[in-house]
Amino acid sequence: FLVIIPLLASDGGTEVQQNSDFWIAFLKGAGIFISMILIGHFALRRIFHFIASTKSEELFNITVLLIALMAAWITESVGLSLALGAFIAGIMLNGSEYRHQIEIEIRPYRDILMGIFFITVGTRLDISTIPDIWLNVLLLVLGLTVGKAILIAALSRLFEGDNGIALRTGLVLSQGGEFGFALLALALSDNLMTSEESQAILTAIVISMAIAPIMIKYNGRITRFFVKKDTALKERYQKAHDFSVAVKEVKDHVIICGYRQIGQNLARFLREQGIDYIALELDPKIIKGAWEAGDKIYYGDATHAEILIAAGLYRARLLVVTTADMETNEKIIMTARKKQKDIQILVRTRSDDHLDKFTELGATHVIPENLETTMSFVQMSLESLDVDSNEVIRVTERVRQNKYESLRNYFQGENPRKNTDQGSKSSNTLFTFILQEGDYATQHVINDLYLARFNAKVKGLRRGRFYGDNPSSDTRLKAGDALIINAPADKRPEIENYLRHFDKA
Repeated sequence: FLVIIPLLASDGGTEVQQNSDFWIAFLKGAGIFISMILIGHFALRRIFHFIASTKSEELFNITVLLIALMAAWITESVGLSLALGAFIAGIMLNGSEYRHQIEIEIRPYRDILMGIFFITVGTRLDISTIPDIWLNVLLLVLGLTVGKAILIAALSRLFEGDNGIALRTGLVLSQGGEFGFALLALALSDNLMTSEESQAILTAIVISMAIAPIMIKYNGRITRFFVKKDTALKERYQKAHDFSVAVKEVKDHVIICGYRQIGQNLARFLREQGIDYIALELDPKIIKGAWEAGDKIYYGDATHAEILIAAGLYRARLLVVTTADMETNEKIIMTARKKQKDIQILVRTRSDDHLDKFTELGATHVIPENLETTMSFVQMSLESLDVDSNEVIRVTERVRQNKYESLRNYFQGENPRKNTDQGSKSSNTLFTFILQEGDYATQHVINDLYLARFNAKVKGLRRGRFYGDNPSSDTRLKAGDALIINAPADKRPEIENYLRHFDKA
């Protein structure tokens, strides 16, 4: 529609010419759309990565706004609508891994511009014309709300298979939306309709949005009136009510996001200790089975702040994130930390790839499965060798307190994807460098080498038959020493050249 409306405003010509203009406009719009999406996919990530490295919130916000304005200008300059450019900009930004941060940063602008948008719509509404067009308005409201509700309910019924949920979905989404105003404004600017027609459509959309809160609030009652035998709907309604009541009575509890194997086992241990918990899950089959077993589990998307707050985020002692999707975990951490600064957040990750990122986002504890598997092997091996249990605890706790730093250094093979059982793709690797006579690094202390410039660090030193971890920075190196260095894999040739031939580096 954003492409077609400007075309309809043209004077036209012969039917053949109109058809030709239509396909030219369609191909032009498709070409612009595909080109901008590709540019966004390959260029925006690098741009935002650079901007994020500057840690400038102002520059980040300005860049987001600049992209939206540039996209609108490009589409307008080729004869398409400004709205199409803004729409494409939204798609490009949504495809970036920075989309969650973008959503948070632009929220103040969104609220302000949304207010201005609705004020502008209100100024276009001429109440004095309503008595003359009330019948048209009534028919449009009924056609819009009823027709849209039936269409959405039919589609929902096709995919969901539940009459109650389908009807409730249709009722909740039956009103007109902001996009309708945008299309109407575009049509008016191109003189595609009369003032009376625009007033009727505008009034109908406004009325449909005005009654939307009523439809949303009472959609359950309306649905039960029409779908009286839908037991599944009644069960869901009762569970929603039970959720609200149960959460109000719970405090100092644990919120478990994701209720599969890890979440369910955690809940069992919490019950044994008499600790309350609320579990959030999206899989209906898991919810049904666990609910019937008496578990405190409810349907809810934990990436939404409203759901976490409803689950008692402000009263909870601990938030545990056990889902397997790392992007979902990232959003849950960001949402929870923004709403509640003090709550402890414990999050699961398959490998150590996300350990630093989750910590930066606000996770109190991050548990990488691959490294905890290593810790289990270490602990059981030491215990099997009759090492004192207190010493075993001391060793393992020291590793955890250092955020598994010592476990993240290892020699990688040819295929990085096979370096760990969990498929870690760490960009850092260990490699051994043996010093020879005449090398630049000989007769220097480790600190003077300043390997930090390569984001590298000496993790071990072997001299003859002796080996030491994390050698002192004032250790003077000699020919024959073997340095165990942790560094980005792509920096290894540069580091080796530097250690041998500083003057040629």
